[in-house]
Amino acid sequence: MDQYAGRYHNALYNAISWMILIFYIIHYLFDVSVNALLRKMRFKEYVRIRLKRSLWYFGFYACGFLYCSATSWKNHIALPNKYTFYIIDLTEPLSDHLIIGYALLSAFYASSFIWEMCQCSISSFSYIFLTGFTAFTYYLRYIELVILLTNTFSIIYVLTELIRCILCIIKFEGATKLMVQSIFGMLLSIFFVLYLWVIPMNFLLPLAQGFLNNSSSIIMVGLNLSLWGWLACEVYLSPLYRLILHQWYHRGNRNNVPECLGSTTECALFLPRDDVAYNLKMIRREIKERQDKVMALRKPKKKASILFQTLKCVAALNRKMKFRKEKGAEEADSSNKNNIENPDFEDTLVCTNEQELSNSSIDNEVINTCLVKGNEVLQNQIND
Repeated sequence: MDQYAGRYHNALYNAISWMILIFYIIHYLFDVSVNALLRKMRFKEYVRIRLKRSLWYFGFYACGFLYCSATSWKNHIALPNKYTFYIIDLTEPLSDHLIIGYALLSAFYASSFIWEMCQCSISSFSYIFLTGFTAFTYYLRYIELVILLTNTFSIIYVLTELIRCILCIIKFEGATKLMVQSIFGMLLSIFFVLYLWVIPMNFLLPLAQGFLNNSSSIIMVGLNLSLWGWLACEVYLSPLYRLILHQWYHRGNRNNVPECLGSTTECALFLPRDDVAYNLKMIRREIKERQDKVMALRKPKKKASILFQTLKCVAALNRKMKFRKEKGAEEADSSNKNNIENPDFEDTLVCTNEQELSNSSIDNEVINTCLVKGNEVLQNQIND
């Protein structure tokens, strides 16, 4: 096997692009199959989205942790120190027995970047930095670094996805709540130790010292940038950071923050919902808020405004009635001149007079009603 890998490890690295395609197809088929199964089991949409993602990454990182741990122990791969990158030797041969595992890890990180980017997830930034890191380690001829880094942070992913699966499947109450909170507390402790102590001391500092000793090396620049970028994304997406945000922003006004998921553990572990039902709920809520604002603007602010509107209405009716009387008088004069020879003139005149009287009586009733209402409002204003 060593002879085979030593002869064809460059071909394996060139075949990573095909591995990326295979990983993406497998991920797509897994996503569709699990979604159909969970839908048949009547899981809600947002639970299906969470569960199928957690199952995929839990399966890979569990296998990756076992493989990297066994490989590191079998081959006695030690963590880098401050002298590891003191001198860069780009002619050093690759470790033949690690090239296949390195190719699989690189292909998975690249396919995960493409998948998360298609899902418009911020996790894609983490995977693009991780993909760049694996590429630079190949040019540095130190692919053991990928095995060590994956072995270090895989335990965090395994615990995180395990808790997410438990929360999606089992109700968060009673003994389950105590168990999940215990695992979550252990997860935060391990995360704090690994990401804020082990990785900076054993990966960031040696690479930074190697960059200072080889500042003209593009490989060292790329390694440092990719590793620092990956660590920043991991901390930003970590449950610890979201827990701090929840305690700071969501604790006091939970009802006024739509992206708050409720409990502290759930808000720290899961991203805000983005399913169809939740989006429709937010749209209805926004429409209701806008309708309430419109109704609030339509309501009068003071009683004086009601009186003012009543007086304006009465004045408008008076002007309208006066205009009708003047118009009726003009029409009567013109009809007297033009229709004096009409035999039905008297009947028409009588009908016109009756219509004018009825209109005037209606207008008088409306005006009287408005005046009565205005007097009532004015009296109430005086009493207040």
